[in-house]
Amino acid sequence: MRRPLHLSVALDGTGHRAAARAVDAGPAAPFPGARWAALAVLAEQGALDFVTVGDSSEPPTDGRAGRLDAVAALARVAPLTRRIGLVPTVTATRTEPFPTSTALAGLDLVSEGRAGWLVDVPTAGAGGRPPAPAGELWAEAAEAVEAVARLWDGSEHAPATRDTVTDRSTASSADRSTAPPADRPAAPTADSSTARSTAPPADRSTAPPADRPAAPSTDRSTTPSTDRSAARSTARDGPPPGDIDGPRSSVRGPSTVPRPPQGRPPVVVALDVHDADGQWELAARHADVVLLDADGPAAARLARAALLRRAAEAGRGPDALRVLVRVAVGLGGTGTCALPPAEARFTGAAAELAALLADWHAAGGVDGFHLLPASAGADLPAVVHELVPWLRERGLFRAGYDGRTLRDHLGLPRPAGRPARETETAPWHPAHRPRRRPRRPGPPRPPDRPGPADRSHPTS
Repeated sequence: MRRPLHLSVALDGTGHRAAARAVDAGPAAPFPGARWAALAVLAEQGALDFVTVGDSSEPPTDGRAGRLDAVAALARVAPLTRRIGLVPTVTATRTEPFPTSTALAGLDLVSEGRAGWLVDVPTAGAGGRPPAPAGELWAEAAEAVEAVARLWDGSEHAPATRDTVTDRSTASSADRSTAPPADRPAAPTADSSTARSTAPPADRSTAPPADRPAAPSTDRSTTPSTDRSAARSTARDGPPPGDIDGPRSSVRGPSTVPRPPQGRPPVVVALDVHDADGQWELAARHADVVLLDADGPAAARLARAALLRRAAEAGRGPDALRVLVRVAVGLGGTGTCALPPAEARFTGAAAELAALLADWHAAGGVDGFHLLPASAGADLPAVVHELVPWLRERGLFRAGYDGRTLRDHLGLPRPAGRPARETETAPWHPAHRPRRRPRRPGPPRPPDRPGPADRSHPTS
């Protein structure tokens, strides 16, 4: 049985002209946050999976005074909605991975697990310079996505680390436990520790036990601080979570904010069969949702098969991502509006579009559709009140939300943090336990020598 399709919509108004701007916003003012919220609430009434909002560092070309940051705009929308996913566009190559990770983690926190990330690269160079080659831009974007994922993973459990100079291991407060593991010897009692501290020096031996490796020297004066920081590494194999050293960026983690409720907000990538190989590689390795441009079911099946083949080579399963075809639609009867750029385009009644989507879904190759309305203010009501009921009557779309997070809507599991997996599989060893040097008692005081309190002071 084929599972119900997924449905999402773009709210950024791509393709608007004068008549569309008259519906959505005045040409001399930025798009108001209240208007974004009203459109998102309407989309939530139709139980759509998510909405997207575009963003760009370039100045507006349609006469508006400016544009709202996509993450900030959807943070304004989050408290006014309850279930619909919120996916802002964030340019991966013009924003550093650390602020990107914290901004999207914050959106996921305020929305209680409904954030996503539509990855994009600039189409124009900074300062009027020509843009870099597409392959180089998408390779840099892939590196940024990997860095952001490490920061998200590392913020849940700080790793247990060992300083190779002092041989001391540390763990975050979340990983500490008052009870030792089953294979760890119990801590000595207060009586036994007191007895050991008062034992004479002759009974002690400075050599370590035979089953315990000798601790290296702790003389810090002979070890520069830079060497100590370089020697500090994880007790497990591999770099610390959140850390990445690449040809284009270097990030030190973990993040300073809690891990997002979804673990990792779903990564969304728009893809076309003619796009650069680096964009395909990013989608195969990191994307949870692919917004595919295809002009028909046959092209969609071929593109999906090629994408899944690359994902399998990267070690991912066939259910690790969802493929939604981008469809530019004009349903509101505003003939002066131009359709947004997309391979699949439709203008007409909502019932006709519903039949077209149903036939395309039955042919296979897609998990759903991402609608690009010519005018969000005019087309979205037709989607919610006409298109969605038609699909529901034929069992192709859900009657309501089954879960709370965006990953729940898409049927994607919450990924585990990488430090948590590494810590669970690594055995504990006594050498990894922090060792405290015991305080040795001083030499006994001669009986005929008075103490400080017993000394008599000469009088004048």
